[in-house]
Amino acid sequence: MAPETNTKEYEISFVVKTQDGASAVEGLLGQHRMNVLFKSPVTETRLAYPIKKHATAFFGYMHAAGLPEEVSGLVHDANLNPEILRILVVTPPVGKEMPVRSLRGEKSAKKAVPESAAAPVQPAGALTNEALSEKLEEILK
Repeated sequence: MAPETNTKEYEISFVVKTQDGASAVEGLLGQHRMNVLFKSPVTETRLAYPIKKHATAFFGYMHAAGLPEEVSGLVHDANLNPEILRILVVTPPVGKEMPVRSLRGEKSAKKAVPESAAAPVQPAGALTNEALSEKLEEILK
């Protein structure tokens, strides 16, 4: 496929009946002239609730680049495919990297806070407690 000037990158998440269902999603991407940039491994998962009478399914996601006009056709065709239970197409945030989360059980090391940052910063012209108490005594006299 020749590079188009107005192609966008998309993340396609999907839930399929079998592990071979990922190839069905990849085939749909090819039909809609979208280039696959990245494929995640497809993993079996137990569903929180049954989807089309399936208690377990396979989850995966792909990054693809294509024309925005092709996305609605891709979703429509995926909904008609009996192998694909669910599909979600989103655009990742532009120029913003997602923070990497640590795994459960790993403890993150806390950064030491310098003493200068621990002390509260007083704006110019602010009075200390001692100065305030002197002012109050002066007023009460």
